[in-house]
Amino acid sequence: MRSFRKRIDLDRSKKRFVFGTLLVLVPIYVGRVQELVPFLTDLSVAKVLMLVALTAFWSNKHQYVDAHNDLRNIPQVTYVVAIFMLALVGAPFSIWPSGALDAVFNGFLKLLLFIYLLVKCVENEDDLYKIVCSFCLSTTILSAAALIIRSTIAGRLYVSDSYDPNDLALILCLSLPIMFYLQEQISGFKKILLLSAMALLALVVIKTGSRGGFVALISVAAVLFYQKGPSYTAKRIPFILVFVAVILFTAPKEQLDRMMSIFDGGSDSKQVSLEDSRLGLWKLSLLVIQKNPILGCGISQLTDANGKSEGGNWHTAHNSYLQIGAELGVFGIWSFLAMLLFSWRSLCKESFNLKRPWLVDGIKASLLVLCIGSMFLSWAFITATYFIVALTIIVHKISLQNRRTHVEQSTQQSHLAPGIPEAASATTRGGPRTRFLLHMRPF
Repeated sequence: MRSFRKRIDLDRSKKRFVFGTLLVLVPIYVGRVQELVPFLTDLSVAKVLMLVALTAFWSNKHQYVDAHNDLRNIPQVTYVVAIFMLALVGAPFSIWPSGALDAVFNGFLKLLLFIYLLVKCVENEDDLYKIVCSFCLSTTILSAAALIIRSTIAGRLYVSDSYDPNDLALILCLSLPIMFYLQEQISGFKKILLLSAMALLALVVIKTGSRGGFVALISVAAVLFYQKGPSYTAKRIPFILVFVAVILFTAPKEQLDRMMSIFDGGSDSKQVSLEDSRLGLWKLSLLVIQKNPILGCGISQLTDANGKSEGGNWHTAHNSYLQIGAELGVFGIWSFLAMLLFSWRSLCKESFNLKRPWLVDGIKASLLVLCIGSMFLSWAFITATYFIVALTIIVHKISLQNRRTHVEQSTQQSHLAPGIPEAASATTRGGPRTRFLLHMRPF
């Protein structure tokens, strides 16, 4: 009996260790914060921690059996796997086969291993809460580092090799809705600290000079005001006007000019040809899709395909949907859109089965911001994209587990007191779980 208890304690310790490693991997894989300290990059911290987490997980895999069964019932998991298979199958037929295979195994596969660990090891709402807090901490560190280091490209703020000004702006915008809902749940000094972090993120987004990021920032405000309702929005119109005035009077003229030229390309010159504009790049990507509609030009090969096109240039699409359509073909863009659609459906259908619906609202807003921002950035294979999708998978998985628990409790209750369902008795008692139980759906 004592050895059995020791075995249980050991298994629990392993699970806590794996989850603790995940909390560290979120800033590393999503935030890429190790690039702020060069010697950490040289030590391959991401690879070492991932290997440690996978080893610990695999040695304790039997503890995650229920989570595995639930994942098979979540549609977006199927489409994530489909995107990987399309990238793998199309690689030998791409413009540069060895480069495409390298992108599959050294890039996309590592990303999916991180996502796999995430969706398997986050088992309840408390774990999910800690994961999103780790994500918000990552973006806060990136913002602070951007203002301290002040690295610029043509006067535009950026922070690391992984996140140029455009990428930095969008990942900051993805965390803003979650931070907004987090600050509503706290008070006092913590609330002031979180609101200050949100202001810091918004400031850095503006200083990146990213047009796509600026659109994403506007979409953050629009989505949050829509979710909170017209009365909430009306009370905050003065704050909105002050914020807009601060942007107009403090932002450099060059940045304001960039914001007004959203469909121009990456050139900083005042005269931008159609071929160099964002619309021109979209047209080139559409031509690549027409030439390779089934298998595409290969993962991470769109820049080469655009450069080799007649009248083309060596730029990517600046549009995630066109990027994945050009690189993986029509089945690729179909799988990508289906993944995003079912992610949205999971959040809409399953939010009532969680005790923290506000957390789902924050993820839902981040997903919408991702869909809008992806129209202006090539984020089809970026870790942050699949991290947000992973959060929707986790919400769906926890909802399935909560439903199962509720059914088991209802069955036990019916045996103890036939004819009195658990939801009804909870309503009679008026307990805090009343709303949660009444919205439970059967399998």
